[in-house]
Amino acid sequence: MRVLLVLLLWFAMHPALAAVQQPEFDPTLGRQIDLTTSLTDETGRTAPLSAFTAGRPALILFGYHNCPNQCGVAQQVIASALDRSGLAGQVVPLFITLAPEEGPDDAAAAKDRLADAVGAAASRWRFLSGAGVAQLGEAFGIGAIERARIRQFVHPVAVFTLTPAGRISHVLPGLQLTPSDLRLALVDASDGTIGNVIDHIVLWCAGYDTSTGKYTAPMVALLRAGAIGTVVLGLAGIVFLEIRKRRWTA
Repeated sequence: MRVLLVLLLWFAMHPALAAVQQPEFDPTLGRQIDLTTSLTDETGRTAPLSAFTAGRPALILFGYHNCPNQCGVAQQVIASALDRSGLAGQVVPLFITLAPEEGPDDAAAAKDRLADAVGAAASRWRFLSGAGVAQLGEAFGIGAIERARIRQFVHPVAVFTLTPAGRISHVLPGLQLTPSDLRLALVDASDGTIGNVIDHIVLWCAGYDTSTGKYTAPMVALLRAGAIGTVVLGLAGIVFLEIRKRRWTA
């Protein structure tokens, strides 16, 4: 009992030790990311981040390629939400390792596993590694802690949306991602280049909760219903006026 009390007291007096056990997660919305950061994809191609985003909004998930746990699950959740969002062909999904020793072979194997799970949707993804990953993780405010005994990394599971200009626009939960939240985040991140009128009407008033990474559901539903109702009433009005016009000219 005395030994236990001594250990508890020792840990209480060493907060820095406890802090080391938690991976970094302190993203800053609006932060500009250096798009010249050099990365290597699963084919061995090395290029700046801008070459992989190609001027489009990007969806970025950090983890590590040889992860046996949540990384693959998060990739599948995101791939499914992206397909159901209707924007899959207009954004770039990227998976970036936080493990400095991983390379293209690890990335290719990770992409193959995703393809086994989701099929052709995996072809849109790029799996990245390289010397720039540490710098990039720091810029995004996300890190990983290696558990050498079990040869795994502990890291947050979060999805970042990046604007075409390289600015962090949203941080979303990687394992609880809904197609509607993802769609709104990507439309917002696109600076108006993707999405429809209803999406942009919803974004005008929908509240983005930075603590949960979600849009306020009641407001989204209300605004979406209102926007649809406005369109329907507008079309009905046009039809009514056209009918009256024909009667007057008959």
